[in-house]
Amino acid sequence: MRRSLVVLLLVPLVAACPRDDSPTVSTGDDTTTSSSTSTTAFEATALPASAPAGTTRGYLKDVRVAAQAGFDRVVFEFEDALPGYEVATTQPPLTEDGSGDEVRVQGDALLQVRFENSATARIEGERVVPVYTGADRVRGGGSRVVTEVVDVGDFEGVVTWVIGLRTASDVRVSTLASPHRLVVDVLTDS
Repeated sequence: MRRSLVVLLLVPLVAACPRDDSPTVSTGDDTTTSSSTSTTAFEATALPASAPAGTTRGYLKDVRVAAQAGFDRVVFEFEDALPGYEVATTQPPLTEDGSGDEVRVQGDALLQVRFENSATARIEGERVVPVYTGADRVRGGGSRVVTEVVDVGDFEGVVTWVIGLRTASDVRVSTLASPHRLVVDVLTDS
């Protein structure tokens, strides 16, 4: 009951939050704190974490990494719908979907994020129109645990990325709407 009450209280707060997934930013004397920085306790999600694919295809639009207070955040943003997903630990060797080529990811621990009924480009007649135009390797920047997030495939309706971690850590998986996002938070404080 207590968990349900907390969720009910947090839902309006999350819905009211702006889209910014960036960390706290300091500019001179003013400090702007992102709404995505949480002051609640970090509750780890048991892995694998998953949700089934719906009937509407989700097109990956953006992948970003940001350091937050107590955790690193990886955000996968989609157009049209949030596809089905699975977040699970994985081990090398990693192979690229379709080609089978080996893909190396920096880190001593790895998380695979697999999206079903998803793509990074739209097919419009005979044209392929890219929706995701970002890098295949998104560096961790100022993050403490996330080293990089690497694209390992977009093949037959399945988009797969791997998150490299400096060390194994607790993970929290959540979803957000407007726009559709899968959020993977990795605990940095023990």
